[in-house]
Amino acid sequence: TSSRLQALGSALSACRVVLRLGDDLAMWQVTKSFGFGSTERNPILRALGVVQNLFDQLYYPLEHIAWACDAGILKRPSAVFWLASVGAWGMSLITSIVTLLVQLHGLNLAIAGRQRVYTAASESLNNLTSDEEEDDEEEEDMVNAQDESLSSQSLQGARFR
Repeated sequence: TSSRLQALGSALSACRVVLRLGDDLAMWQVTKSFGFGSTERNPILRALGVVQNLFDQLYYPLEHIAWACDAGILKRPSAVFWLASVGAWGMSLITSIVTLLVQLHGLNLAIAGRQRVYTAASESLNNLTSDEEEDDEEEEDMVNAQDESLSSQSLQGARFR
């Protein structure tokens, strides 16, 4: 059973390699459209995009050469090409992970900035509200003082009448 599964895995792996033979043009188009990342505002993400495209451009041809060696089309040992291909693929994955971490860090900074703005706005609103309450209390005190003054004047006037 394990030898059958191993044979199936090898056949599927070979099939995937053959299917990726046609991916060169599509990958070139992706690399060409990204170029040097002129549309990317973050210089770190721009550099990471260029590096990832470089590793992707290395990965595909190296894998094709390794496959051609295994298929007997090229008369060379394939191990070096497979190793280089896997190395380029691994570096592409690492670059992709670093890119995602940089993007995540940028999002965290943006969220923290928005929280600071929200907190500042909330504090300002609270200050305005407390200032208005203080103003309302002062106005109420003034009205009460005027009422008391008028009441005392009325009482004094009533005594003199």
